[in-house]
Amino acid sequence: MEKLKKEQIDYFIENYAKKDLKEIAIDLNINYQKLLFLPKKFNLKKPKEILSRKCPNCDKTIICSNKSNLRKAINLNCFECANKIKSEKYIGEKNPFFGKRHDEKFKKKLSLERKGKHFSKKTEFKKGDNSGNKNIMCKKNFLQIWTEKYGKEEAKKRLNDFVEKQKLNSSGSKNNMYGKPSPQGSGNGWSGWYKGWFFRSINELSYMINVIERFNIKWENGESKRYKIEYLDWENKKRNYFPDFILENKYMVECKPKKLWNTPSVLAKRKYAEIFCNKNGLKYKIVNCKKLNIEEIKCLYNNGKIKFTKKYEKKFKKYILKNEE
Repeated sequence: MEKLKKEQIDYFIENYAKKDLKEIAIDLNINYQKLLFLPKKFNLKKPKEILSRKCPNCDKTIICSNKSNLRKAINLNCFECANKIKSEKYIGEKNPFFGKRHDEKFKKKLSLERKGKHFSKKTEFKKGDNSGNKNIMCKKNFLQIWTEKYGKEEAKKRLNDFVEKQKLNSSGSKNNMYGKPSPQGSGNGWSGWYKGWFFRSINELSYMINVIERFNIKWENGESKRYKIEYLDWENKKRNYFPDFILENKYMVECKPKKLWNTPSVLAKRKYAEIFCNKNGLKYKIVNCKKLNIEEIKCLYNNGKIKFTKKYEKKFKKYILKNEE
């Protein structure tokens, strides 16, 4: 067999990834069988062709393992869309079992059929017994596990990354409580109930007694979706704000100590609250009314007019005992 020239070999190496063997043979004007041994000799490999298609429903790119699969599935939906469409066929009244229930006879039959049955050995092995002390995380936290595995420095770095990731995954609209009023008892203010009304701070309680109740003002709680105000805080993060009171359907009121009026957080809330009020025919006010003193709070507590949440009930009892001693 006639040897290939250096120029021919160079041309082959340069074009192997782009062209077929027969095309290269035609270009070089030689029999293509002379080229069959060259890829192995020079350790040449063709780049793997990426076979992909688009989901006709959501336009998502789907990678296929081979040309045959690509041909068969060219007009099919992706896995997520196919499941969604399938499930929609059986939602509500479309479900053949809609509005029906298994009778007691059938339930007993199912119970008897399953009685004494266990998972297969394979399934039991997969599940494992991770209860109590057998669990690798028993009485341990991530930092301890990572310290044992990677050392102190790497463990601290991993923990910081984990904390930051958790913050990102639960901030703003990703938070389960986003757009909802704070649950009762949350926050750091002294919270409880006064005549069935829930207060979140002594400031709110003082305003309720010294202003609203004293002057018999018509009011409603601002902690509802109706008065939800979306705003950007001083860190430019999306947050939600709910005012303390709505008075006479005219005023939106926030109770805050005067020393906090010019803090970045309060100023950010005020800016967006005023925009909300202008659109809804309200006036926004930040107030600092006279605070109830400890003797007045004790009197209200002893007469059963106020009741604190569990957290502050304990604190209040300790505080009273200390003062009375």
